[in-house]
Amino acid sequence: MGKEDLEKVRLKVGTIVKFQWEVLRRIGEGGCGLVFQVINMKKPGHFAAMKIEPIGMISDDQILKMEVHVLKKLNKSKHACKLYAAGKGTNYYFLVMTLLAKSLCELRKHCPNQRFTLSTSIRLCMQCLEGIEDLHNIGFIHRDVKPSNFAMGRKPTTMRTVFMLDFGLARQYCEFDKKGEAKLREPRKMVPFRGTIRYCSVNVHRRDEQGRHDDLWSLLYMTVEMILGTLPWSNMNRARAELCKQSSEKTLVSSLPIEFHLFLKHLKKLNYNHKPDYKMLQNLLLQVLVKDEHTLADPFDWEANGEHASKFTRNAVKCKRRKASDEKIEFEKNDKDDMNTRMGIQTIVDEINLTVMFEDDDEGPASQVSGVSRSDDTLKKLEELG
Repeated sequence: MGKEDLEKVRLKVGTIVKFQWEVLRRIGEGGCGLVFQVINMKKPGHFAAMKIEPIGMISDDQILKMEVHVLKKLNKSKHACKLYAAGKGTNYYFLVMTLLAKSLCELRKHCPNQRFTLSTSIRLCMQCLEGIEDLHNIGFIHRDVKPSNFAMGRKPTTMRTVFMLDFGLARQYCEFDKKGEAKLREPRKMVPFRGTIRYCSVNVHRRDEQGRHDDLWSLLYMTVEMILGTLPWSNMNRARAELCKQSSEKTLVSSLPIEFHLFLKHLKKLNYNHKPDYKMLQNLLLQVLVKDEHTLADPFDWEANGEHASKFTRNAVKCKRRKASDEKIEFEKNDKDDMNTRMGIQTIVDEINLTVMFEDDDEGPASQVSGVSRSDDTLKKLEELG
């Protein structure tokens, strides 16, 4: 999607969408659409975030359909935004969801040397891991886990909660047979590159089918960056980053607590077919926190009495830094191998029963970029969700 497409749907301040949502200001822009802060005219003081996407885009670029679909499935997760509305405007699709505060990416870059303290990093990682597990439990992988796709809540009741964002590249990794049993989709032999260079796993560089473990590799990378302030392959192009990730594996966590060595060791044992041991990984992170004599209730770095509270003044946090090239999402154009056709499947022996979350019947066939199989019968008439 080019800038000319975005210009067609750039809403003016004061625009009223569906007689309910008034546009207040633009708060984000990317290759997948625009994001605005809006207010619910029927509920004074109720602010929200609105994402929009031009109508008529090729299916490979349709992001909001997947966003709506996944948010509906994640409605029981405390780490997912609430979906308030979704529908069709004059020349765009839109969704309205929870308005959040700063992303982990923005918060980290206001810390000295762009580093969180170990305590803050560990507790953020634990919450991100919970959110990722919630996503995996409804049968999807994220495929773009990175700091800018996690943000803190903005209300007093959620300001210490991490929310997971941007499910446009999510893919359904399992589906269900006629008996309702969960089945793992057969991995494709070669897939187009989908992800962000700095945080994607080596498997993604190799164009292997992404699985649950790949989301966790990305989580490990972003956590190491939160603690150390950088990664060995930061600002490298795709080819150099792949080589550096391979050669830096042993040294990546060499200066970190032993629990990170065990975290990495567990990830190395996993492949597409394996279910990660989320509880064990959570326990490893908790051990780090306890050994460092911290608790889950300690203030985060940016909070009052936090380690770097003075760095988070109103004016300082407003300062924005342009993303480096390896922090931006990158993907090769779709081909037939990445279409959401029904695929061969094998039984997941250790999987939980996922059928409860897949009972919606008002959605149609999937979009190509999303990764939802046709057998799940989803994502066609977005306007019916409004």
